[in-house]
Amino acid sequence: MRGAVNGRKYLHIYLNVEEKNMKKLLSEIPSLKRPTISPLSEDGWFGVNTVIRKEEFHKLIPKLRKIAQGVVVHEPRQILELEEIKRDEEN
Repeated sequence: MRGAVNGRKYLHIYLNVEEKNMKKLLSEIPSLKRPTISPLSEDGWFGVNTVIRKEEFHKLIPKLRKIAQGVVVHEPRQILELEEIKRDEEN
């Protein structure tokens, strides 16, 4: 139940960033823990996905427009903390 309630407070965003802008992006973008970074099929480009608080999204858009491309936004249905999952596995 807590996972569904927490999910309503966040957005899951995906975006592409050129390697030269990666350091700036990582200093600007919040995340639950750390963003996931994956190389794209074109050298020098990376896909970044992260979970941010909804209230931070509109403040981020102007910054993202300058350093990233192709922002995709999803609303998560649930967010389960890793610690909760481990606790469930132990029982």
